[in-house]
This record gives sequence, C-alpha cells and structure tokens, in this order.
Amino acid sequence: MTSTRFWMASIDHQFGLLIGRRRPILGLLVAVGGVILATALLLPVRSQVPPGTPALVLLVPVVIGAMLGGLHIALVGVAVGTLQYAYFFEPPYRSFALTGYGWVDAGSYIVVGMLVVWVMVHTRRLQAEAARLEMLDQIENFKSVLLRAV
Repeated sequence: MTSTRFWMASIDHQFGLLIGRRRPILGLLVAVGGVILATALLLPVRSQVPPGTPALVLLVPVVIGAMLGGLHIALVGVAVGTLQYAYFFEPPYRSFALTGYGWVDAGSYIVVGMLVVWVMVHTRRLQAEAARLEMLDQIENFKSVLLRAV
C-alpha cells in the first residue's frame, strides 16, 4: 500500500511540475510591471544602448508573464511592450508618431514577441501531452504488474 501511495504521489508531483498551474494575475503583473520597470531602467541609458537592445529587454518580462499566465497575458504584454518601445525608444521620443524604420522596428517587436510566445505555449502543451502519456504508460505498467500478481 505504501509503494502505491509513493507511486501516485510521484506521478502527481511529476505531472504538476511539467504542466504547472496558470497564474493569470501574477503573469499580468510580471509582464506589464516588468515592461514598465525595464523601460524605467533603460531610459537613463537610452543614448548608450544599441538600437535593438530595448526591444529584446522588453521581451523578457513578456515571455515570463506568458509562462505564468498563458497566451492572453502574452498578448497584453506584447501590446504594452510595443507601446512602451514606440513611445520611449523610437525617435521622435515621447510620441507615437513612428517614422521610417520605426514601423519596421515596432512591427518586428510584435512579430518576434508573438513567435516567442507561440513557441513557448506550444512547447508547454507538448510537455503536458508527454506527461499525460507517460502517466498513462505508468498506469498500464502498474495494471499489468497487479494482474501478474493475482
């Protein structure tokens, strides 16, 4: 009986670690708050930072927020990140009037952000499916051991 409990606890623990639990409020706080914090930290050194760096830095909290909260949180994070990037890091600064390559930069941020988040969400789904299949395989093995013992 103890080995059965240990086996079930082990499966539950492994399955829970792979799938995780969605935490949309925490994900939203991390995505939006992280983008705002990163913007605040990058603004004083904007002139010394290479042009593409702010976009990459602003993607990090979006991806972490998406891992915590899911795809909808990622969409919000990418929207906030795009607005922050366009307003603070694309000339003319403190304006949404994007000129020339500003549209390309903002569009690239959106495309890259959504691709990264899509890959992350797809990977998470595959991990969940692999964990489910592993659990079913272990249940089948356990059933066959029980049947042989009878």
